[in-house]
Parts: sequence; structure tokens; C-alpha cells
Amino acid sequence: MNTLSPPAVPLLELKGIEVRYPVGRDWLGRTKGQAHALNGIDLRLFPGETLGVLGESGCGKSTLAQVLMGLVAPVSGTLAGAARGERNIQIVFQDPQSSLDPRLPVWKLITEPLVVRGRSSSAELRALAERLALQVGIRPEYLDRYPHQFSGGQRQRIAIARALSSDPDIIILDEPTSALDISVQAQIL
Repeated sequence: MNTLSPPAVPLLELKGIEVRYPVGRDWLGRTKGQAHALNGIDLRLFPGETLGVLGESGCGKSTLAQVLMGLVAPVSGTLAGAARGERNIQIVFQDPQSSLDPRLPVWKLITEPLVVRGRSSSAELRALAERLALQVGIRPEYLDRYPHQFSGGQRQRIAIARALSSDPDIIILDEPTSALDISVQAQIL
């Protein structure tokens, strides 16, 4: 009798992913060479798992995150699961300033993924923004402010709340606590 349960289906799976960036151009505008950002990356992520990718600066961690989000196309390899748009996947970038629309108040930034998916009841969205803001340490009375009115750490918290708003299957965190005080890092994680 087999007492082992069948393995879960991975949320995402990458096999042999390679990404190269052009380096330099000759006088005709042709690429002189290529830098290998990712070279044969294989990974699987199953429901309930946390996966950490460690490495020195410039080793390809952010490129891997961008591949998973569909922002960078690999030159070879296969992607399955969330990486192919089959799941709800969100990202928190290293630099929150560049990922937050300066024209939107914070409550709209937090709920933007839901608006994109067609949910549009302002009262529901506002209530959700208030709940998520409290979870990440932003006071609800600040939700009508704009990103430039917050510190770098507060903007990072806003980006984390936005990633949580659509109840994603996967959240990619690209150095999500780099702009936060040491005392707050553990709380956010």
C-alpha cells in the first residue's frame, strides 16, 4: 500500500533558462558581444514553499525576477506555471520610487492590481487599501497622499501592500527590505 501522496504540481517551473544582454557596438551598430546574465537556470516552486535566491551584486537575481514576471524574455529554456501567465504573480522591486505612479494617491496604488483585473467598487477598494496599509505599518489617514510625500521605507511598504492586494499565488521580492530600518525588516518579512 502506497502511503505517500502524489507530488504537488509546481506553481512555477524553469528549465535551462538563459538570458544574454548585448555588450558594445561596432561602427555599423552591430553588437560586439553578449553578457550572460542567466546561464541554464532550473528551479521549481511548489505551493506553500518559500524560495530564496542568494548571490553577489550583478549575478542575475533581478534578471531572474524579471524573467518570472515576463519583463525579460529568455533566449532559451522553458517556463511553466506562473511564469507563463497561468497564475496571479506580483513583484516588489528594489526601488519603490520607480514602480509607483506619482500621479495616483496611495490607496489607488495599493489597489491598482485589482482595478487592472476589473474590480472597481471604490468603497471595497478603499477598505482593502486601509486594511493592507495597517498590515505594513502605513496609517490609513495617509492613503490620500502621493508617493513623493513618503520616505523610501514607507514607499517600500506601499509597494509590498500593492503586491499583497490581489491575493497572489506568488510574490517575487527583489530586495524588498533594502529601504527599511533594521527594526522593521523582520516585521515586514
